[in-house]
Amino acid sequence: MKASRDVQDNNAPPVVLYVSDDTSFLNTVRRNLGHTGFSVVTTRSAADAIELTSESQFDAILSDYDLPQMDALTLLEQISHKINDQTPPMLVISDHRTAPLRSRCLAAGTAGLHAKTESVELLIERVTAILQNEKKRERILRSAARRRFEGSTDPLTQVATKQHFIRRLRGESVAAYRDQTHLSLLMVEMDRFEKIIDQFGKTKADGVLAQVARLIEGELRSRDCVARYADQTFAVILPDTNVQAASAVGRRLRRRLGTSEFGDVDMPISLTVSVGAANRPAGMQTPPDEIISLAIHASQAAQKMGGDRVLADNALTGCPLILVVGDPAGESGAVSRTLEDVNAEVRIATSQEEMRAVLEKIPVAMVIADDDMAGPQSGVDLLAWVRNRFPSIRRVLIATGADNDLMMRAVNRAAIHYFIPVPWNLSALPNAVDELLFS
Repeated sequence: MKASRDVQDNNAPPVVLYVSDDTSFLNTVRRNLGHTGFSVVTTRSAADAIELTSESQFDAILSDYDLPQMDALTLLEQISHKINDQTPPMLVISDHRTAPLRSRCLAAGTAGLHAKTESVELLIERVTAILQNEKKRERILRSAARRRFEGSTDPLTQVATKQHFIRRLRGESVAAYRDQTHLSLLMVEMDRFEKIIDQFGKTKADGVLAQVARLIEGELRSRDCVARYADQTFAVILPDTNVQAASAVGRRLRRRLGTSEFGDVDMPISLTVSVGAANRPAGMQTPPDEIISLAIHASQAAQKMGGDRVLADNALTGCPLILVVGDPAGESGAVSRTLEDVNAEVRIATSQEEMRAVLEKIPVAMVIADDDMAGPQSGVDLLAWVRNRFPSIRRVLIATGADNDLMMRAVNRAAIHYFIPVPWNLSALPNAVDELLFS
């Protein structure tokens, strides 16, 4: 982009320079501005931004307030010093929008302040408003109106609508069958979202949804598609992706969302998600509706198991299945979460009846039973039944303490392969399970 600085091409899209080292938000802004009709140039370096503005013509500059080398106000000062009266309008982006910071930005000559907690739609409106070229501004306004008319973007989260998602999935399904490639789908369901609404109110909960959508989008490839499928459910299309890779993406999203804080800095909101993965292997003609049903079923099953987990069909993944029997809110839940990243599928059964139902239908590699679970039978009793009915299944016991009587019963009656005392450092568990399953 070496065009002369004094040449204005009114037929060209407006060009925006975005200076940021926040990769996730940068990708979201670039994608959404691009969809609206902007041309976006990005850099992480303030020094490079100064050089770019001296060589090329920009219609606007976006800059994070906190940059590695300097803040946005210092950057604007240095750009103004270098190119004098041709300085493009700058919109400052910060983690939070406060009155003192907004005042400092306006006093320094910026065009305004935008918080990352605000919607991307509002950011696009602000960038459009500061464009000095009237024809380019009108062009963007027409483009935005056309996108709203087409109904392809959810107004709250700024990702695809359910209708657009279904059209996109059908198109990807045709392409996957033509090219003989895998097609995967994730359903990302927010756990216990109603409690967030009750505690913080609908407005803040809506803001959380927008932040979650932006975070998910920032973790994906440009060819992937995220959509708001339902009120608190996001769907992610992963073209040319097998179920193992899709499950890995789901685990990354689960960790990323689970370790992030949403809402305001003075009142952070934490959340977890249940992710269901479904896949259509290369060469198969599974209808899109069936792929959606499989992913929804998996996400709902993950929620019934206590949430905060990724679930896929172990017959598709080829991974062994571990069945944990006990209370998801107790030690059994802690064990199942510890095994989330083991190369295995982990499910929870809360009773002997649920355990038997799973064992009768699905091949299971390991049963981990809590000896302290409520009910007429102890964990040792359950594992003894498993030993007699399915002797090839690995058997692991969770119990408080390790007295001789318990250990003798566990070894003699159930022939357990491993014992998990409570309390215990669960970080050693994945290696032990890997050794039991694969050695």
